[in-house]
Amino acid sequence: MRLFLIFLIFPYCIISQEFYPGFLSELQSPICYNSSTVLGFETLPSGDNINYSYQWQTSWDQSNWFDVPNANSMTYETNILNTDAYYRVIVSYQDMSLSTNAIPVYVLSPLVAGVLNEVDSMCINDGSFIEFAIESSGAEFNWGGFSNFSYQWERGDVSNIDFGTPSPVNWVNVGNDLNTHTPNVEEGVYYFRCFITSLHGCGTVVTDPIFVQINDCFNSSIDVYSMNRDLIQTINILGQNSLEKSLIINIYNNGFVEKKCMIK
Repeated sequence: MRLFLIFLIFPYCIISQEFYPGFLSELQSPICYNSSTVLGFETLPSGDNINYSYQWQTSWDQSNWFDVPNANSMTYETNILNTDAYYRVIVSYQDMSLSTNAIPVYVLSPLVAGVLNEVDSMCINDGSFIEFAIESSGAEFNWGGFSNFSYQWERGDVSNIDFGTPSPVNWVNVGNDLNTHTPNVEEGVYYFRCFITSLHGCGTVVTDPIFVQINDCFNSSIDVYSMNRDLIQTINILGQNSLEKSLIINIYNNGFVEKKCMIK
């Protein structure tokens, strides 16, 4: 008689403490230069436990990660950012820690107003226009392709004003939403500047003003105009006591304004 020993092997299970660390919500658009944003979970951690701890981490290359000090909640507001960065969260329970997905925060380049082309003088109704010598830029990805701006031109009338007042220029809105402006004014001297606004919510900047003399070139008696005049005031725009590297404006009694750039 054969004796068979029957071993009954009962299945068993090991209760695992593994859990799902959750999934971070990705930003739908880049943020502006020198700004911050709030990050959080799209899907919260899940498992049998609810007492999770959180540690946000940041990286510039997705290889080297660093703990963010005091960032231990389910949401995190970044520091002020001037360059792209990546973030993730280490979710822990007891002696187990798991990482969420990493998300990028793309930062647009700074908004730059550009530089207006210097124009000494223009003639009335001759079609001349003011344009940018260096175009506005920024509020776009580092690789480009994102910049869009709106333009608001302003004109400052500097005729018959008291240069001793705190604000000697009265600025008024002129022109269309274009990156050029054709003055429509009477003969005289004026400032022009342009406000540039990012269409992606990254603020507004303004160009340095330029000083332009507008002449009635078709009805001008320029010889008599230039001979019969007396100097009534000289202004150093740069505010320097000496004349070295200065921008001088001479104002004459007949309304003529003369600019001189002196470099010694």
